[in-house]
Amino acid sequence: MEVRESESNQAGRSNSTQQREQKTTFVLRARTARHVDAFLRAAVHSYNSKLRANRDRARYLYVPVLNGGAAGGAGAASGGVGGGGDGSAGGAASRAVTYRRYRLGDHRTFTSLFFPEKEEILSLVSKTAGDGCQRVMRWP
Repeated sequence: MEVRESESNQAGRSNSTQQREQKTTFVLRARTARHVDAFLRAAVHSYNSKLRANRDRARYLYVPVLNGGAAGGAGAASGGVGGGGDGSAGGAASRAVTYRRYRLGDHRTFTSLFFPEKEEILSLVSKTAGDGCQRVMRWP
């Protein structure tokens, strides 16, 4: 396998800015095209398996962070459109919301579940557990 790299500088719209372009060319040589195809298939398969191994499967909780300043905090939190309270026009940067990310555990059970009516539902289930009201009524 042969690798060729080249760089070129091109003038942009104005003379003061230049765009830098880097081009990499890979040249594969083999006795037959099948050898090249087999090599490329193995390389793509290896790359995909490494991507799958690095995939993050964790669950996260995102909580919005209130900014201390007037530009992002009060104006954006109140739902107001426009300025941030400091006389500015309030562009997109002043309305940007940032979030704090917390990783959630993988141990999920009913005891780790929280909602306000949980105790009421548990008491209802325990009261009706023995009287058979959970059975499905069927047509005769």
